[in-house]
Amino acid sequence: VSSLKLIPQSVITGRVSDEDGDAVEGASIEVWKIAYPRGKRQLTNVERQRTNDQGEYRLAGLSPGRYFVSASLNRGGGARIGRGGQDTSSSTSYVTTFYPNASGVGGAAPIDVAAGGDARGIDFRLTKSSVFKVSGTVGGLPEAPAQAKGGRGGQVILVPRDPLAPRADFQMTPISATGSFEMNGVAAGAYYLIAAAAPSGGGRGGAAQRSVGRVSLDITRGDVRNVSIRVNPAATVTGKVSVDGTNTSLNSVRIAFVPAELAGIGGLGVGNVNVQVQADGMFQTQLPADVFNAEISGVPPGYYVKSIRSGGRDLTDATFDFTNSAAPVDIVLAAGGASISGSVKNANGEPAAGVRVTLVPASGVSRRDLHVSMNSGDNGEFAFKALPPGEYQIFAWQEVDATAWMDAIFRKPFEGWSGKVRVDANAAPSVELNLIPKALIAQSR
Repeated sequence: VSSLKLIPQSVITGRVSDEDGDAVEGASIEVWKIAYPRGKRQLTNVERQRTNDQGEYRLAGLSPGRYFVSASLNRGGGARIGRGGQDTSSSTSYVTTFYPNASGVGGAAPIDVAAGGDARGIDFRLTKSSVFKVSGTVGGLPEAPAQAKGGRGGQVILVPRDPLAPRADFQMTPISATGSFEMNGVAAGAYYLIAAAAPSGGGRGGAAQRSVGRVSLDITRGDVRNVSIRVNPAATVTGKVSVDGTNTSLNSVRIAFVPAELAGIGGLGVGNVNVQVQADGMFQTQLPADVFNAEISGVPPGYYVKSIRSGGRDLTDATFDFTNSAAPVDIVLAAGGASISGSVKNANGEPAAGVRVTLVPASGVSRRDLHVSMNSGDNGEFAFKALPPGEYQIFAWQEVDATAWMDAIFRKPFEGWSGKVRVDANAAPSVELNLIPKALIAQSR
């Protein structure tokens, strides 16, 4: 008879007060963890709750792990206090605070909770910080839809540039009929200011039909006025996938264009766009005028991506800048390639079966198709096939998050455990790996 082991849930409790020590009712308490969607290090929300009339909160049902906790009165700057509703550079507000008293994860204290653990006394004492006004104009807007009333049907969105800032913690304001915008209560920091215009013609089209534009904005000591953002119409991207030296069907090949810097931010008009390649290798799609990474999948067995080019340039990292133009994309596949095989042993020198083995380019190139994983066999064996010639690092993990291993920052503490192999076309070297123990992996989170 099989048995199911249940893991006790953990709890975080605390209290929120203002600078005078008085309880803050209705403060938003949020629990965050560092995650790796698509292999990119980001701060991800786990749980949220509001404080009671005593300023207290209790976050239950958490899985064991490392967390960060924040408190705020309002997203994007909080409740306005100090000089009331005045929109001046000296206005103050309660802004998002990470435990114990930090503006972001960089200065925050992580909270490690064990199975069934109770992390008490995670208290906040909120203080006022200066908040500022951001205003400007949006150029290049399409004509307003006929049914639009008083506006241009688009938004300007302010979002932190740091991927470890709460990406949901953004401000949004409509674009006026004259193309102007204004935001109040903005805390100091580094941001993207993004304009996303409604599709021309008034349709309900998706992200690929929007006009978008963005600028980087650093807010330090005062209001920021006269910001100019120009939106660019969606780019029509055409391309071809071909096979070097042979003839094979390509209708299994798919390309995902993923925003290079704005991934994981909702409501911006910039999202993932998936393209199905036709049997003859041709494809076409529309993309917002921004920077994208191309993720190529469904490559026929025994083939690999030999080259990616656009506008006569070799794009080793598969990063495309469609901000101002969209040159045709040319992707070449080739048969054969190199193979790397090997085995994994645990601390006792025994074969490590069923563990995760991952392969990444030693150059640090982030191309998704060059990041490959598999489980070791019964005797700890593994084999990666159809690899482009180059140098690789291979790791064996006793336990690792599904995509964390793709992140170079996550991997860095474990580079001494990796096997490094350089392969030429049709080569098949072998490497022996030591298993990275899960206790060591847990310490790095």
